[in-house]
Amino acid sequence: MYERESNTLFSGTGRKPERIREILTKLEIVWKQYPDMRLGQLLLNVCGNCDFFSMEDEELLKRLQYNQFPIEESD
Repeated sequence: MYERESNTLFSGTGRKPERIREILTKLEIVWKQYPDMRLGQLLLNVCGNCDFFSMEDEELLKRLQYNQFPIEESD
């Protein structure tokens, strides 16, 4: 079988693991504002008509923060 050079699924230096918590935190905030939506509905509404598979994490973070579902900051 093939050997991997690192612990990442794909070749390269890998992505920063801390991005996972940031994305999940923002997703949780937005989802709690729209609890009746299913996860797939929410992601499609946030991401719009785009190639979701190829979207970079930074773009998803921007869309979660500023798209049609802006995060409401709590006091």
